[in-house]
Amino acid sequence: MPSASRDSENASDVVPLDWSWAVDDEGNIQLCFHHSPRKRLVPGTYRSSYRPSPRKRQTDIPPPVFRYSALQPTNNAYPPSPPKTPEQGHHVYPLPRRFTAPAQKSKIAYEFDHTTKCKSIDFKGPGTAFSDLDIIKSWLRECNLNHDCSSQGLKTISDYWPMWLIDVEDDCIVQASKSERYVTLSYVCGQVRSLQLMKDNLRLLQRPGVLREQNCVFVIPRTIRQAMNFARLIGERYLWVDQLCMVQDNDATKHPQINNIASIFANSIVTFAAAGGNSADWGLHESGNITLKSNRKPRVPRHDTDHRVQDIHHDLLERSEWNKRGWTLQELVFSKRVIFFFNGRITWQCHSTIWEDSYPVQTTSAQPNQEIFFPQTQKFRYCSLPDLGEYHQLVKEYNKRNLTSTSDTVPAFAGITSALSTTFQGGFLYGLPAQFFDLTLLWQPLCLLKRRKVDLDSGNGDVLPSWSWMGWKGHLDLNFWAGLYDYVREKEGSGRGVWRWPKTSLKIRPIVRWHFVDDKNTKVPISSTAYKFRSLINDRYSELPDGWHRQERSSSGEKYECHYYHSSDPDTTFNYPVPMADTPINASPTLQPRYIACETYRAFFKMGERCWAPHKCLSIEILDQKGAWAGALRLNHRRRDIVPELKSNTRWELIAISKGVAENSRSEAAVLEEWNHPNRPRNGRLYKFYSVMWIEWKGKVAYRKAVGRVLKSAWDAAEKELIEVVLG
Repeated sequence: MPSASRDSENASDVVPLDWSWAVDDEGNIQLCFHHSPRKRLVPGTYRSSYRPSPRKRQTDIPPPVFRYSALQPTNNAYPPSPPKTPEQGHHVYPLPRRFTAPAQKSKIAYEFDHTTKCKSIDFKGPGTAFSDLDIIKSWLRECNLNHDCSSQGLKTISDYWPMWLIDVEDDCIVQASKSERYVTLSYVCGQVRSLQLMKDNLRLLQRPGVLREQNCVFVIPRTIRQAMNFARLIGERYLWVDQLCMVQDNDATKHPQINNIASIFANSIVTFAAAGGNSADWGLHESGNITLKSNRKPRVPRHDTDHRVQDIHHDLLERSEWNKRGWTLQELVFSKRVIFFFNGRITWQCHSTIWEDSYPVQTTSAQPNQEIFFPQTQKFRYCSLPDLGEYHQLVKEYNKRNLTSTSDTVPAFAGITSALSTTFQGGFLYGLPAQFFDLTLLWQPLCLLKRRKVDLDSGNGDVLPSWSWMGWKGHLDLNFWAGLYDYVREKEGSGRGVWRWPKTSLKIRPIVRWHFVDDKNTKVPISSTAYKFRSLINDRYSELPDGWHRQERSSSGEKYECHYYHSSDPDTTFNYPVPMADTPINASPTLQPRYIACETYRAFFKMGERCWAPHKCLSIEILDQKGAWAGALRLNHRRRDIVPELKSNTRWELIAISKGVAENSRSEAAVLEEWNHPNRPRNGRLYKFYSVMWIEWKGKVAYRKAVGRVLKSAWDAAEKELIEVVLG
């Protein structure tokens, strides 16, 4: 490879570099930059406008000349624009980025690690044959060597392990131990016949060879059969599949495993995701043989193509039926490494990168997923403190997914609530964290929600609680939860990518004490402790809870601001301490009470006309006794003429469940839908209101109909009555 000459012409315009270049048989210029004191060019192979001809030989090609604008900083994620072969005495200007496609058929590519000299990687020609197995092994090897995925995600997982595993070498079911590595399978079961682990066949399925394909008399779906073969091919002996590794008719052992599904997937070596089909008969791979070699066009891993790979992966995932199922969310979130099998495509996702199956991985630069374009719910960021923002996104993603049976609503989310109960004090009640119970009751529909009905074992048709989001299926609006997220001041590294809470001055305060009713009809207090230490805001002298420390920072004038930090999460700055939970993951309190109760005030208001709101639901004006505007209520309807209560023009029963305040000087339209209403009072510095719930009585039990807000002045002037409410 000839060395580049240093062009002295127009020395002020051309920057001399130490680099080598060559042109292959198809006219592609190959560059290798050895040394540059201040700036560097990313090496690689770039397409040239020159093509060999009888009149122009390769030896007659003058070396490219670069202007200073073509140089890139060392930390730039993009390579320089591809140079054209210039005529003698002319210079090359950078091409637009849309023309910067890498060469598809090159014999040599260069890797530059910013610390050592360039290294060449021999791809053995454009027609090299590789199998899917070669690619998968290269992914596993690269992640083991250069990534730190084992330390990411769920941390408290060592106390729980699967009870049974499939031995893919002896083709039988074996008892699991913590010393054994295993692979997990995530798939869509569908309405297919499948062998299940039961009490009566447990002993039989432990015989070696009983699951062998040649002499197996049981019905094992194609997806599970291929997962067993693929696990054996990548060198792993044990596989976990829900149908064959949990005794289906033993609730004493099945329910604890469902609650700890997060630990099962987090402890696995890798997860196979059957994302290409809609049933277990579809299979992982179209041919079933990942050892077959095929000619693949080599694709050199480059920074500017990383986003293209992520787009491909994201589009395939969005279109898959697997990504629309409720059970697969927690399996995806807690798996440290996932291999996705689509129809004809295979992709890889871990805590550091995304790959696709164009070519075996040769070299990578590990990048956290939160720094790149990435679907928001595909990476769990463990935090030792209650992270309401993380939980808010998981709830939104889960509630729009499909479930075969409504009775699976709670179990399919149990792994998430059990894992987060280690940080949320008091656990969860039907998906609502007890620590933030007053605030999380204020969830609202973003579009029309469908009521979830469950057929219980008793045979009586029943429903999930109306006060919980789990009782409704569809897209949720949880922006109001930002009103209690004021304990976090600044947070580095979000597990959900570019998502941020809406900026708001909203503050919510509890005004009632909630209880849940247990099986013995006893009222047990719900420990809503989110504001326990809120009085410590900018408090320079009070004693702090264990593990917390403060830093004083001077602000304008003589005022001081106190920032709080916890030893377990030094990257997060807090406005005030929050209570911590120290519950082991296998003993997490996940409660499912059907009824909650409180003592609160009720008042009756009339409803007015429809008001504009940035969502697909019906927003109605609340009017006081004089007919003046008093607030807004969001209904789970789209049209006003189909709401029976609006036709009768009766007064609606509202109960106060919390109070709030927001600054009038800024826009809160993203959180408060009535903010731009022409009749909303704008005088004064603060907008004060009560959060209210419209209820409907059925016997002695009330049920949630809608949630909204009433002006504080209108509520104080209304006729009120203190009552005891039992919500079902």
